[in-house]
Amino acid sequence: MRPSSSSSPASSPLAASPRHAPDAPRRRSLRAAGAVLALGVLLLGACSSPTDPEETASAPAGASDGGAQTPAPEPSAAGTDGSASPSSAAPPLECGTTGENELVILVLEGEVDCAEVQDMYAAYEPADDVLRPVEVAGWTCGWEMWPSPIGQDLFTDSVRCTKDDQRVRAGAPGTVPLPGVGVEPVGDWAFTQSDGGNWYAFTVPGTDLVCSIQPSPEGGRGLVGCMGAFPGADPVEGPGEQVEPNGAALVEGDEEASGLHWYGDPAFIPFRLDGSGFEEDLPQLPVGSSIYAYGVVCAVPAEGTVDCTAGEDRMSLAPASGSYDLP
Repeated sequence: MRPSSSSSPASSPLAASPRHAPDAPRRRSLRAAGAVLALGVLLLGACSSPTDPEETASAPAGASDGGAQTPAPEPSAAGTDGSASPSSAAPPLECGTTGENELVILVLEGEVDCAEVQDMYAAYEPADDVLRPVEVAGWTCGWEMWPSPIGQDLFTDSVRCTKDDQRVRAGAPGTVPLPGVGVEPVGDWAFTQSDGGNWYAFTVPGTDLVCSIQPSPEGGRGLVGCMGAFPGADPVEGPGEQVEPNGAALVEGDEEASGLHWYGDPAFIPFRLDGSGFEEDLPQLPVGSSIYAYGVVCAVPAEGTVDCTAGEDRMSLAPASGSYDLP
């Protein structure tokens, strides 16, 4: 069940999400059948035209057929020779797409030749053991979001590749890039839950917020939520009365589930697998950094602020200033 804003306190995705057996079969290759078919087609297909601009309306347009990268708003964000380079003041740049269903390539760091990167992704094939990085055309590539629940789709995983000081990621279409260099390795933020899947949890500098990106129990793009204090926010429905909210959620296309809520339990704090309670020592997402999981992106553009996107929907929380922007 997704977070709810009904008359009763919002339920916890932790308690309500369907669980899968920890020893269930795992995906091994992009060419494997069943659960991996969609993403396999995405990464092994020929390079195609960029994602529809409406899907990433707030991001700079990607390169077409390996052409020159459209500059980001900052002059230093892109080169003039068909390369792309992100700026700390601008969202990560799109660098075209890969595959029949147009997995979006984002430049996370360094100056990148978009045509080279598209060719590299077209040639990429993971090892039989997907946990082992693969060398392809001078790049080192590996899967992210591992382990993940059974029945995952293109929102669950992404493939990140590095070469020298260059880093790129192929992720779900419709993911709006946010300012900030992607954290590496993303596994440092992963907390495995009882279904074998990960929650990607972090704290926000300058606040008491604890946030996590979680797989959707209904499939498709994930959801994100934060727990903590929201000073200055309007009261919400609580246990029999109007109370101060203690959480915020963003669920793509669901205005009822998205927003500020009161939760009866720590809905967005990972639970320890040994049953001893909730995780306490969670990593901080540094200012100027972003994290991607399950088709959701979160970034900390400044101390005291966290911004997240899920498709076309966006959530911005700034408790210090009492500013909360949600669907």
